[in-house]
Amino acid sequence: AFLAALKLEPDNGFALYFLGLNAVQHEKWKEAQNYLEQSLASSMESDPWIADVNAKLAIVGESLNSSNSEINNSSKD
Repeated sequence: AFLAALKLEPDNGFALYFLGLNAVQHEKWKEAQNYLEQSLASSMESDPWIADVNAKLAIVGESLNSSNSEINNSSKD
């Protein structure tokens, strides 16, 4: 439903937010980052989901950093 909404309205910050949440739940960190950053860019600062977008982006950032550290450490073995 949210992908269909984006086809009609590509800058729908609410739909982008929920697609980002879904990606976070499935640990698809790059996809989540993309959707959440697009949500921020497409939303107004006063939109009620903005605080959660920022919180989720922090989680995504930590997860991406952790994944990169694991990759770097395993390549040194």
